[in-house]
Amino acid sequence: MLLKEYINIQFTNTYVVIHTGYGGYKAPVLIEGKLSEIDLSDYEEKEVLSVSGRADSNGIHFWI
Repeated sequence: MLLKEYINIQFTNTYVVIHTGYGGYKAPVLIEGKLSEIDLSDYEEKEVLSVSGRADSNGIHFWI
């Protein structure tokens, strides 16, 4: 699934962390922040490898 498909169903105040590749939470972070405050246009067409977390907790982590 593409990142934009995941993002379209989230609230604008959802905190997200976009990682590159595998490596769990220690994988390099490309961008992070609230959806309403960050520009994900460079990443929206990327295939999501894995997702973890919740919108109502410490945020959602994506690995692309």
